[in-house]
Amino acid sequence: LEYCGGENSCLSVIMNEPGSVTHFCPLNLCFGALPLDSTFLRYCKQATIQFVIVKPVMAVINLILISQPPEKINRQVMDICMNIVYNISYTVALYYLALFY
Repeated sequence: LEYCGGENSCLSVIMNEPGSVTHFCPLNLCFGALPLDSTFLRYCKQATIQFVIVKPVMAVINLILISQPPEKINRQVMDICMNIVYNISYTVALYYLALFY
């Protein structure tokens, strides 16, 4: 947001030029257009912040689980679950960044 002149500058541009952002195909078939307002900007910020929070939390969880003896946990299931959470987090963050730009 600092590249755009700050949050207030970005919001004033968005409020002066109302419009909407359509989702990428095929999501545009399921979801309607997102109106460009302060809510849209908040969703974009939340999507990127969730990635910043999820990444270190998952790293700590991964270290805790790795420290456990192998017979206590199934490493393959652990890796699959960790990858699913990482991929969802990456996808949401990058999708909202793409919508923002």
